[in-house]
Amino acid sequence: MLALKNIDQDFFTVHDNKQDTEMASEVRVDVTDKVEHKKESNGETALYLNKEKIGEIKNNGQEHLYEMAEGFDLDEEKIYKKEKKPQQPQSYVEGCDMGWC
Repeated sequence: MLALKNIDQDFFTVHDNKQDTEMASEVRVDVTDKVEHKKESNGETALYLNKEKIGEIKNNGQEHLYEMAEGFDLDEEKIYKKEKKPQQPQSYVEGCDMGWC
C-alpha cells in the first residue's frame, strides 16, 4: 500500500463561478487503494491507476512534491478521481403532486 504525504500547500486554487458550477456536477471518488506506484529510471515515482499514469512524486531534497494529472486530486493523503455525477432520469409522469403516482 502506498503511504502518501501531502507537502504541497498550494494545492487548492480559487475557482470562478463557472468552475464552481462545473464542479457541482462532479464527484470525487477515493481511488487511493487502487493506485500503483512504480520507480522510474530518473529516480522519480510514477502513480498509475489501471495502467494509466495519473501523477508523479518528485523528490526535491528534503520534501516530496506531487504532480497529479488533470481529473485527479491529492487531499489528506488520499488520491481522488473526479467523475461526473450520474444524472437522475427524468420523470416520465406528470402530476405526481396530485397523489396518483
